[in-house]
Amino acid sequence: MTLTEYPRYVANAMRNSAARLVQEAQVKTAEGPIRTIQRGTMTDQYQVMPALTPEEYAALKASIAEYGVLLPIQFDDEDNVLDGHHRLRACEELGIKDYPSIIRVGLSEDEKIELIVALNLDRRHLTPEQRQEIVVNLREQGWSLRRIGESLAVDEGTVRGDLARAEYSAPEKVTGKDGKSYPARRPGGNSNVVGSSLAGNEEAWKNIYRSESNEWYTPIEYLDSARAVLGAIDVDPASAEPANEIVQAVIYYTAETDGPAHDWPGRVWLNPPWGGAQAIFVNKLLQQFDAGITHEAILLVNAHSTDTTWFRPFWDHILCFTDHRINFGGTEGGGSTHGSVFIYLGPNSERFAKEFRQWGAVVVRVPHDYSQ
Repeated sequence: MTLTEYPRYVANAMRNSAARLVQEAQVKTAEGPIRTIQRGTMTDQYQVMPALTPEEYAALKASIAEYGVLLPIQFDDEDNVLDGHHRLRACEELGIKDYPSIIRVGLSEDEKIELIVALNLDRRHLTPEQRQEIVVNLREQGWSLRRIGESLAVDEGTVRGDLARAEYSAPEKVTGKDGKSYPARRPGGNSNVVGSSLAGNEEAWKNIYRSESNEWYTPIEYLDSARAVLGAIDVDPASAEPANEIVQAVIYYTAETDGPAHDWPGRVWLNPPWGGAQAIFVNKLLQQFDAGITHEAILLVNAHSTDTTWFRPFWDHILCFTDHRINFGGTEGGGSTHGSVFIYLGPNSERFAKEFRQWGAVVVRVPHDYSQ
């Protein structure tokens, strides 16, 4: 579709939903549909949705210039703009004095935000990045994880994953849809450092990076299984030259070359360093996978990690819990004191299950509608 065709497409799409939206919105209307233009108060509190790109705004403005405002601009009873910030701006720039509007009367602050989200989700197809922006915005306003998920029609694990990969100001308390407040817990712990560089903190690397000791390299039999699933390994973000003789990754990063500072394209094997850097690596992997940069990945972590906040998004993927302790490096003293879990991200879950069942129990989350 060309840019010149886009305004007509927008207009047609708006016409299809305008009548229904107006009918629903007029349940709490204080004025008629035509309003002489007045600059409504625009506050950040009510700008929940991501801003239009310059190209999208140009297309919307062209559509309004040709067809007029097809969807009413919505205000609260204090003249704050709830929905239609871009339409109002376009009207002002085009000199349009009259436009359809709806005044929402008697809505609470929470009801206003719920209305804004509902109206916009009906019209806009969000990218993962746009969804994450909304999730963070609602969380900062004190929404519970479940409430955010229900409003955006995604599961709670998706909400946790979006928050774990974002920098935001976590609220001290959150409010659920039932109106009850309770203390908030930030998903992801120290996940605000996702993708940050560890270069320059050499002492921290030496203390936590597994590649400092050959005794913590992954044994070859598990890597053979990983290659059987992935076909080959394109990137190992947490490695060393001796380790890569076994991993055989096309690209590998060490403490000096700083894996989190780079993209991880293609097929990834990741046995992250233990300690404070573990969350940085695993959250970076989720970020790269969600962005489509990493196509497939196998992650190996300690099975005791399941109680951490950064682990929670991985329950939405297929996992293999080992029925034994891995002897890293195959030498005395290199054995783990706990079991391990392999996590697969990608489209070949059946291949992963068939290959890794020799190492332990393969599990997936059972789908269930908890609203019933």
